[in-house]
Amino acid sequence: MGTANIKNIKVAAKAGGEVLRQYFGQALKTTIKTGPADFVTQADLESEAEIIRILEAAFPDYNIDSEERGLIDKGSDWTFVIDPLDGSNNFVCGIPNFAVSIALLKQNTLEVGVIQVPLSGQIYWAARNQGAYVGDLPNQPLRVSAAREINCSTIAVGMGYDAVPMRQTIYNRLAAIRFQRVLSGWCSTLEHAVLAAGKIELALQYKGEQYDFLAGKIIMREAGAIITDLAGQPESSDLNGSFIAGNSREMVEKFLAGMDWQEL
Repeated sequence: MGTANIKNIKVAAKAGGEVLRQYFGQALKTTIKTGPADFVTQADLESEAEIIRILEAAFPDYNIDSEERGLIDKGSDWTFVIDPLDGSNNFVCGIPNFAVSIALLKQNTLEVGVIQVPLSGQIYWAARNQGAYVGDLPNQPLRVSAAREINCSTIAVGMGYDAVPMRQTIYNRLAAIRFQRVLSGWCSTLEHAVLAAGKIELALQYKGEQYDFLAGKIIMREAGAIITDLAGQPESSDLNGSFIAGNSREMVEKFLAGMDWQEL
Protein backbone atom coordinates (compact mmCIF):
# COMPACT_ATOMS: atom_id res chain seq x y z
CA MET A 1 0.00 0.00 0.00
CA GLY A 2 1.36 3.39 -0.99
CA THR A 3 2.12 6.35 1.27
CA ALA A 4 -0.86 8.33 0.00
CA ASN A 5 -3.29 5.55 0.88
CA ILE A 6 -1.81 5.17 4.37
CA LYS A 7 -2.20 8.92 4.81
CA ASN A 8 -5.95 8.55 4.17
CA ILE A 9 -6.18 5.91 6.89
CA LYS A 10 -4.34 8.18 9.31
CA VAL A 11 -6.71 11.03 8.44
CA ALA A 12 -9.66 8.77 9.31
CA ALA A 13 -8.10 7.75 12.64
CA LYS A 14 -7.40 11.37 13.56
CA ALA A 15 -10.95 12.38 12.70
CA GLY A 16 -12.35 9.65 14.95
CA GLY A 17 -9.94 10.66 17.67
CA GLU A 18 -11.06 14.28 17.49
CA VAL A 19 -14.64 13.20 18.13
CA LEU A 20 -13.48 11.33 21.22
CA ARG A 21 -11.35 14.25 22.41
CA GLN A 22 -14.35 16.56 22.31
CA TYR A 23 -16.55 14.12 24.25
CA PHE A 24 -13.94 13.18 26.87
CA GLY A 25 -14.85 14.33 30.37
CA GLN A 26 -18.57 14.61 29.69
CA ALA A 27 -21.19 12.50 31.44
CA LEU A 28 -22.22 9.96 28.81
CA LYS A 29 -25.13 7.54 28.72
CA THR A 30 -24.04 3.96 28.15
CA THR A 31 -25.98 1.31 26.25
CA ILE A 32 -25.23 -2.28 27.28
CA LYS A 33 -24.37 -4.73 24.48
CA THR A 34 -23.39 -8.21 25.71
CA GLY A 35 -22.85 -7.50 29.41
CA PRO A 36 -22.15 -4.80 32.02
CA ALA A 37 -18.54 -4.32 30.90
CA ASP A 38 -19.43 -4.30 27.19
CA PHE A 39 -21.24 -1.11 26.28
CA VAL A 40 -21.38 1.69 23.75
CA THR A 41 -21.71 5.47 24.05
CA GLN A 42 -22.57 8.28 21.67
CA ALA A 43 -18.85 9.01 21.46
CA ASP A 44 -18.14 5.51 20.05
CA LEU A 45 -20.90 5.85 17.49
CA GLU A 46 -19.94 9.31 16.26
CA SER A 47 -16.25 8.42 16.10
CA GLU A 48 -17.13 5.31 14.10
CA ALA A 49 -19.38 7.23 11.69
CA GLU A 50 -16.64 9.77 10.98
CA ILE A 51 -14.01 7.08 10.39
CA ILE A 52 -16.29 5.13 8.06
CA ARG A 53 -17.25 8.27 6.13
CA ILE A 54 -13.61 9.07 5.37
CA LEU A 55 -12.58 5.50 4.57
CA GLU A 56 -15.53 4.92 2.25
CA ALA A 57 -14.69 8.10 0.35
CA ALA A 58 -11.04 7.05 -0.08
CA PHE A 59 -11.60 3.29 -0.51
CA PRO A 60 -15.13 2.88 -1.88
CA ASP A 61 -14.72 -0.79 -2.82
CA TYR A 62 -13.23 -2.05 0.47
CA ASN A 63 -15.17 -3.98 3.11
CA ILE A 64 -15.48 -2.36 6.53
CA ASP A 65 -15.85 -4.31 9.76
CA SER A 66 -16.39 -1.92 12.66
CA GLU A 67 -17.02 -2.85 16.26
CA GLU A 68 -20.36 -1.09 16.64
CA ARG A 69 -21.80 -1.14 13.10
CA GLY A 70 -20.57 -4.59 12.12
CA LEU A 71 -19.58 -5.78 8.66
CA ILE A 72 -20.21 -3.75 5.52
CA ASP A 73 -19.51 -6.45 2.95
CA LYS A 74 -18.66 -5.25 -0.56
CA GLY A 75 -17.19 -8.53 -1.75
CA SER A 76 -13.61 -7.23 -1.62
CA ASP A 77 -10.40 -9.03 -0.65
CA TRP A 78 -9.61 -5.92 1.42
CA THR A 79 -11.24 -5.25 4.79
CA PHE A 80 -10.81 -2.42 7.29
CA VAL A 81 -11.24 -3.53 10.92
CA ILE A 82 -12.10 -0.58 13.13
CA ASP A 83 -12.32 0.02 16.86
CA PRO A 84 -13.55 3.62 17.14
CA LEU A 85 -12.87 3.63 20.90
CA ASP A 86 -10.65 1.03 22.52
CA GLY A 87 -10.78 1.62 26.26
CA SER A 88 -14.47 2.49 26.59
CA ASN A 89 -14.51 1.77 30.33
CA ASN A 90 -11.58 4.11 30.85
CA PHE A 91 -13.21 6.76 28.68
CA VAL A 92 -16.46 6.75 30.63
CA CYS A 93 -14.60 6.78 33.97
CA GLY A 94 -12.56 9.80 32.91
CA ILE A 95 -9.30 7.84 32.71
CA PRO A 96 -7.23 9.19 29.78
CA ASN A 97 -6.19 5.77 28.50
CA PHE A 98 -8.00 5.09 25.23
CA ALA A 99 -7.32 5.07 21.50
CA VAL A 100 -8.66 4.66 17.98
CA SER A 101 -7.59 1.56 16.06
CA ILE A 102 -7.78 0.82 12.33
CA ALA A 103 -6.32 -2.30 10.71
CA LEU A 104 -6.37 -3.27 7.06
CA LEU A 105 -6.49 -6.92 6.01
CA LYS A 106 -6.01 -8.40 2.57
CA GLN A 107 -8.06 -11.55 2.97
CA ASN A 108 -6.70 -12.67 6.38
CA THR A 109 -3.25 -11.06 6.17
CA LEU A 110 -2.46 -7.84 8.00
CA GLU A 111 -1.29 -5.09 5.66
CA VAL A 112 -1.61 -1.83 7.65
CA GLY A 113 -2.24 -0.81 11.25
CA VAL A 114 -2.92 2.69 12.60
CA ILE A 115 -3.42 3.65 16.26
CA GLN A 116 -4.31 7.22 17.22
CA VAL A 117 -4.21 8.54 20.80
CA PRO A 118 -6.71 11.41 20.96
CA LEU A 119 -5.49 13.28 24.03
CA SER A 120 -1.79 13.30 23.14
CA GLY A 121 -2.26 13.45 19.38
CA GLN A 122 0.25 10.63 18.88
CA ILE A 123 -0.29 8.37 15.91
CA TYR A 124 1.41 4.99 15.55
CA TRP A 125 1.37 3.13 12.25
CA ALA A 126 2.92 0.33 10.26
CA ALA A 127 2.64 -1.34 6.88
CA ARG A 128 3.69 -4.91 6.12
CA ASN A 129 7.43 -5.12 5.36
CA GLN A 130 7.74 -1.32 5.56
CA GLY A 131 8.48 -0.81 9.27
CA ALA A 132 6.62 0.85 12.12
CA TYR A 133 6.56 4.55 12.95
CA VAL A 134 5.14 7.17 15.26
CA GLY A 135 4.02 10.60 14.10
CA ASP A 136 3.69 12.18 10.70
CA LEU A 137 6.50 13.43 8.51
CA PRO A 138 9.28 13.35 9.51
CA ASN A 139 8.50 9.81 10.61
CA GLN A 140 10.13 8.43 13.75
CA PRO A 141 10.88 4.69 13.45
CA LEU A 142 9.66 2.45 16.26
CA ARG A 143 11.88 -0.25 17.72
CA VAL A 144 11.26 -2.67 20.57
CA SER A 145 13.22 -2.57 23.81
CA ALA A 146 16.64 -4.24 24.12
CA ALA A 147 15.98 -5.48 27.69
CA ARG A 148 16.53 -9.20 28.25
CA GLU A 149 15.80 -9.74 31.97
CA ILE A 150 12.30 -10.74 33.06
CA ASN A 151 12.68 -9.07 36.47
CA CYS A 152 13.39 -5.76 34.74
CA SER A 153 10.50 -6.11 32.30
CA THR A 154 6.87 -4.97 32.16
CA ILE A 155 4.15 -7.15 30.67
CA ALA A 156 0.82 -5.78 29.46
CA VAL A 157 -2.16 -8.10 29.83
CA GLY A 158 -5.21 -7.85 27.58
CA MET A 159 -8.24 -10.13 27.87
CA GLY A 160 -11.44 -10.30 25.88
CA TYR A 161 -14.91 -10.59 27.36
CA ASP A 162 -14.81 -14.38 26.85
CA ALA A 163 -11.72 -14.57 29.08
CA VAL A 164 -13.56 -13.75 32.31
CA PRO A 165 -13.71 -17.37 33.62
CA MET A 166 -9.90 -17.65 33.31
CA ARG A 167 -8.98 -14.18 34.54
CA GLN A 168 -7.93 -15.19 38.06
CA THR A 169 -5.99 -18.21 36.77
CA ILE A 170 -4.04 -15.96 34.41
CA TYR A 171 -3.18 -13.46 37.15
CA ASN A 172 -2.12 -16.28 39.47
CA ARG A 173 0.26 -17.60 36.82
CA LEU A 174 1.63 -14.13 36.17
CA ALA A 175 2.24 -13.67 39.90
CA ALA A 176 4.64 -16.62 39.80
CA ILE A 177 6.92 -14.73 37.39
CA ARG A 178 9.00 -11.90 38.84
CA PHE A 179 8.19 -9.06 36.47
CA GLN A 180 9.05 -5.49 37.26
CA ARG A 181 5.38 -4.72 36.69
CA VAL A 182 2.20 -6.28 35.31
CA LEU A 183 0.17 -3.71 33.38
CA SER A 184 -3.54 -4.14 32.80
CA GLY A 185 -4.75 -0.81 31.49
CA TRP A 186 -7.81 -2.14 29.61
CA CYS A 187 -6.65 -0.63 26.34
CA SER A 188 -4.70 -3.32 24.50
CA THR A 189 -4.36 -1.14 21.43
CA LEU A 190 -2.37 1.50 23.28
CA GLU A 191 -0.31 -1.06 25.21
CA HIS A 192 0.74 -2.72 21.96
CA ALA A 193 1.85 0.66 20.60
CA VAL A 194 3.89 1.25 23.75
CA LEU A 195 5.61 -2.14 23.33
CA ALA A 196 6.47 -1.24 19.73
CA ALA A 197 7.97 2.02 21.01
CA GLY A 198 10.32 0.11 23.32
CA LYS A 199 8.71 1.23 26.58
CA ILE A 200 7.58 -2.22 27.76
CA GLU A 201 8.85 -5.68 26.90
CA LEU A 202 5.95 -8.14 26.68
CA ALA A 203 2.23 -8.24 25.92
CA LEU A 204 -0.10 -11.15 26.61
CA GLN A 205 -3.39 -11.21 24.74
CA TYR A 206 -5.99 -13.81 25.68
CA LYS A 207 -9.19 -14.34 23.70
CA GLY A 208 -9.04 -10.80 22.36
CA GLU A 209 -11.58 -9.37 19.94
CA GLN A 210 -9.98 -8.59 16.57
CA TYR A 211 -10.90 -4.91 16.85
CA ASP A 212 -8.62 -4.61 19.89
CA PHE A 213 -5.43 -6.25 18.65
CA LEU A 214 -5.07 -6.33 14.86
CA ALA A 215 -3.58 -2.84 14.38
CA GLY A 216 -1.31 -3.33 17.36
CA LYS A 217 -0.14 -6.72 16.15
CA ILE A 218 1.27 -5.44 12.86
CA ILE A 219 2.80 -2.38 14.54
CA MET A 220 4.57 -4.56 17.13
CA ARG A 221 5.75 -7.01 14.47
CA GLU A 222 7.11 -4.30 12.19
CA ALA A 223 8.92 -2.76 15.18
CA GLY A 224 10.78 -6.04 15.69
CA ALA A 225 8.57 -7.89 18.17
CA ILE A 226 8.40 -11.68 18.19
CA ILE A 227 4.78 -12.90 18.29
CA THR A 228 3.83 -16.52 18.97
CA ASP A 229 0.79 -18.48 20.06
CA LEU A 230 0.59 -19.53 23.71
CA ALA A 231 2.51 -22.72 22.93
CA GLY A 232 5.44 -20.66 21.67
CA GLN A 233 4.80 -21.62 18.04
CA PRO A 234 4.45 -19.28 15.05
CA GLU A 235 0.87 -18.10 14.70
CA SER A 236 -1.22 -19.91 12.13
CA SER A 237 -3.22 -16.74 11.45
CA ASP A 238 -3.01 -12.99 12.03
CA LEU A 239 -6.56 -13.32 13.38
CA ASN A 240 -5.41 -15.38 16.39
CA GLY A 241 -6.60 -13.55 19.51
CA SER A 242 -4.50 -15.47 22.07
CA PHE A 243 -0.81 -14.71 21.73
CA ILE A 244 2.33 -13.45 23.42
CA ALA A 245 4.37 -10.61 21.92
CA GLY A 246 7.85 -9.90 23.15
CA ASN A 247 10.83 -7.76 22.33
CA SER A 248 12.87 -10.89 21.53
CA ARG A 249 12.61 -14.65 21.18
CA GLU A 250 14.61 -14.91 24.40
CA MET A 251 12.04 -12.94 26.39
CA VAL A 252 9.11 -14.88 24.94
CA GLU A 253 10.79 -18.18 25.86
CA LYS A 254 11.54 -16.95 29.39
CA PHE A 255 7.88 -16.00 29.78
CA LEU A 256 6.62 -19.35 28.52
CA ALA A 257 9.16 -21.49 30.42
CA GLY A 258 7.59 -23.67 33.08
CA MET A 259 4.08 -22.36 32.40
CA ASP A 260 1.65 -24.40 30.32
CA TRP A 261 -0.09 -21.35 28.88
CA GLN A 262 -1.51 -23.33 25.99
CA GLU A 263 -3.86 -25.05 28.43
CA LEU A 264 -5.76 -21.80 28.96
